[in-house]
Amino acid sequence: MGIADTFDNTSEEILRPDHIARPVDGFPETVVVTFESKILDAFRRIFESEPISVMHAGIEIPIYKFTYQDHILGIYLTVLGGAATAALMEEVFVKGAKRVLFFGSCGVLDRKLAAGRFIVPTAAYRDEGTSYHYMAASDFVEIGTSKRLAEIFDELHVPYVLGKT
Repeated sequence: MGIADTFDNTSEEILRPDHIARPVDGFPETVVVTFESKILDAFRRIFESEPISVMHAGIEIPIYKFTYQDHILGIYLTVLGGAATAALMEEVFVKGAKRVLFFGSCGVLDRKLAAGRFIVPTAAYRDEGTSYHYMAASDFVEIGTSKRLAEIFDELHVPYVLGKT
Protein backbone atom coordinates (compact mmCIF):
# COMPACT_ATOMS: atom_id res chain seq x y z
CA MET A 1 0.00 0.00 0.00
CA GLY A 2 1.40 3.39 -1.00
CA ILE A 3 1.12 6.61 0.98
CA ALA A 4 -1.53 7.90 -1.43
CA ASP A 5 -3.78 5.07 -0.22
CA THR A 6 -3.33 5.57 3.52
CA PHE A 7 -5.67 8.50 4.29
CA ASP A 8 -8.27 7.40 6.84
CA ASN A 9 -10.68 9.90 8.32
CA THR A 10 -13.01 7.33 9.86
CA SER A 11 -10.84 5.55 12.46
CA GLU A 12 -10.02 7.01 15.85
CA GLU A 13 -6.39 8.04 16.23
CA ILE A 14 -4.15 5.91 18.42
CA LEU A 15 -2.07 8.91 19.48
CA ARG A 16 -3.57 12.38 19.59
CA PRO A 17 -1.99 15.78 20.26
CA ASP A 18 -4.09 16.18 23.41
CA HIS A 19 -2.24 13.19 24.89
CA ILE A 20 0.85 15.38 25.26
CA ALA A 21 -0.49 18.94 25.32
CA ARG A 22 -3.10 20.79 27.34
CA PRO A 23 -5.06 24.00 26.77
CA VAL A 24 -3.32 27.16 28.00
CA ASP A 25 -5.35 29.98 29.60
CA GLY A 26 -5.18 33.15 27.53
CA PHE A 27 -3.58 31.42 24.56
CA PRO A 28 -3.84 33.54 21.38
CA GLU A 29 -6.43 32.39 18.85
CA THR A 30 -4.17 33.45 15.96
CA VAL A 31 -0.55 32.33 15.83
CA VAL A 32 2.13 33.33 13.32
CA VAL A 33 4.52 30.52 12.44
CA THR A 34 7.90 31.23 10.87
CA PHE A 35 10.74 29.07 9.60
CA GLU A 36 13.31 31.85 10.02
CA SER A 37 14.91 32.76 13.35
CA LYS A 38 15.60 36.25 11.93
CA ILE A 39 11.85 36.81 11.52
CA LEU A 40 11.18 35.74 15.10
CA ASP A 41 13.99 37.99 16.33
CA ALA A 42 12.55 40.94 14.36
CA PHE A 43 9.06 40.38 15.80
CA ARG A 44 10.49 40.27 19.30
CA ARG A 45 12.43 43.52 18.71
CA ILE A 46 9.43 45.33 17.25
CA PHE A 47 6.70 44.04 19.57
CA GLU A 48 6.85 43.63 23.30
CA SER A 49 6.37 39.89 23.78
CA GLU A 50 6.39 37.31 26.50
CA PRO A 51 6.62 33.53 26.47
CA ILE A 52 3.20 31.95 26.96
CA SER A 53 4.05 28.27 26.51
CA VAL A 54 6.74 25.84 25.42
CA MET A 55 6.60 22.91 23.02
CA HIS A 56 9.10 20.09 22.81
CA ALA A 57 10.43 18.64 19.56
CA GLY A 58 13.78 17.34 20.70
CA ILE A 59 14.42 20.95 21.73
CA GLU A 60 12.34 23.47 23.63
CA ILE A 61 10.36 25.75 21.32
CA PRO A 62 8.90 28.78 23.08
CA ILE A 63 5.64 30.35 21.93
CA TYR A 64 5.48 34.10 22.48
CA LYS A 65 2.43 36.30 22.73
CA PHE A 66 2.30 39.92 21.64
CA THR A 67 -0.30 42.59 20.93
CA TYR A 68 -0.89 44.17 17.54
CA GLN A 69 -3.72 46.69 17.02
CA ASP A 70 -5.55 45.45 20.13
CA HIS A 71 -5.28 41.82 18.98
CA ILE A 72 -3.37 39.28 21.06
CA LEU A 73 -1.33 37.09 18.73
CA GLY A 74 1.22 34.35 19.14
CA ILE A 75 4.40 33.54 17.26
CA TYR A 76 6.90 30.70 17.27
CA LEU A 77 9.81 29.38 15.26
CA THR A 78 8.93 26.04 13.74
CA VAL A 79 11.34 23.35 12.62
CA LEU A 80 12.06 22.15 9.10
CA GLY A 81 10.19 19.12 7.82
CA GLY A 82 6.52 18.52 7.20
CA ALA A 83 5.95 15.93 9.91
CA ALA A 84 7.60 17.95 12.70
CA THR A 85 5.95 21.19 11.57
CA ALA A 86 2.53 19.49 11.53
CA ALA A 87 3.07 17.96 14.98
CA LEU A 88 3.93 21.36 16.46
CA MET A 89 0.94 22.96 14.76
CA GLU A 90 -1.37 20.30 16.18
CA GLU A 91 0.00 21.01 19.64
CA VAL A 92 -0.66 24.75 19.15
CA PHE A 93 -4.31 23.98 18.33
CA VAL A 94 -4.65 21.94 21.52
CA LYS A 95 -3.20 24.87 23.49
CA GLY A 96 -5.95 27.15 22.16
CA ALA A 97 -5.10 28.48 18.69
CA LYS A 98 -7.87 28.57 16.11
CA ARG A 99 -5.81 29.93 13.17
CA VAL A 100 -2.18 29.81 12.09
CA LEU A 101 -0.44 31.97 9.55
CA PHE A 102 2.74 30.50 8.11
CA PHE A 103 5.19 33.22 7.17
CA GLY A 104 8.38 32.36 5.36
CA SER A 105 10.56 32.92 2.39
CA CYS A 106 11.30 30.99 -0.74
CA GLY A 107 13.15 31.18 -4.00
CA VAL A 108 12.05 31.06 -7.61
CA LEU A 109 13.64 29.63 -10.73
CA ASP A 110 13.05 32.84 -12.68
CA ARG A 111 14.11 35.85 -10.57
CA LYS A 112 12.02 38.25 -12.65
CA LEU A 113 8.84 36.47 -11.55
CA ALA A 114 8.84 37.68 -7.97
CA ALA A 115 11.47 40.42 -7.73
CA GLY A 116 10.23 43.04 -5.27
CA ARG A 117 6.91 41.23 -4.70
CA PHE A 118 5.37 38.86 -2.23
CA ILE A 119 4.33 35.47 -3.53
CA VAL A 120 0.75 34.50 -2.67
CA PRO A 121 0.45 30.74 -3.05
CA THR A 122 -2.75 29.62 -4.78
CA ALA A 123 -2.01 25.88 -4.53
CA ALA A 124 0.67 23.66 -3.03
CA TYR A 125 2.20 20.66 -4.76
CA ARG A 126 1.98 17.64 -2.45
CA ASP A 127 5.37 16.00 -2.55
CA GLU A 128 6.21 15.85 1.15
CA GLY A 129 4.07 12.96 2.38
CA THR A 130 2.75 14.50 5.61
CA SER A 131 -0.41 15.96 4.08
CA TYR A 132 -1.55 12.50 2.99
CA HIS A 133 -2.35 11.85 6.68
CA TYR A 134 -4.75 14.82 6.72
CA MET A 135 -6.62 14.64 3.41
CA ALA A 136 -7.32 12.37 0.49
CA ALA A 137 -4.69 12.04 -2.24
CA SER A 138 -4.36 14.70 -4.94
CA ASP A 139 -1.47 16.31 -6.79
CA PHE A 140 -2.16 19.82 -5.44
CA VAL A 141 -3.97 21.38 -2.50
CA GLU A 142 -5.81 24.58 -3.30
CA ILE A 143 -5.07 27.39 -0.84
CA GLY A 144 -8.49 28.71 0.10
CA THR A 145 -7.24 31.96 1.62
CA SER A 146 -5.14 33.11 -1.36
CA LYS A 147 -7.93 35.20 -2.92
CA ARG A 148 -8.57 37.09 0.32
CA LEU A 149 -4.84 37.70 0.89
CA ALA A 150 -4.57 39.10 -2.65
CA GLU A 151 -7.53 41.42 -1.92
CA ILE A 152 -5.81 42.66 1.24
CA PHE A 153 -2.56 43.25 -0.64
CA ASP A 154 -4.54 45.17 -3.30
CA GLU A 155 -6.17 47.34 -0.60
CA LEU A 156 -2.75 48.05 0.93
CA HIS A 157 -1.07 48.53 -2.48
CA VAL A 158 1.42 45.77 -1.69
CA PRO A 159 3.01 44.23 -4.80
CA TYR A 160 2.51 40.49 -5.18
CA VAL A 161 2.33 37.65 -7.65
CA LEU A 162 0.00 34.64 -7.51
CA GLY A 163 1.45 31.19 -8.06
CA LYS A 164 1.63 27.54 -7.13
CA THR A 165 4.23 26.33 -4.67
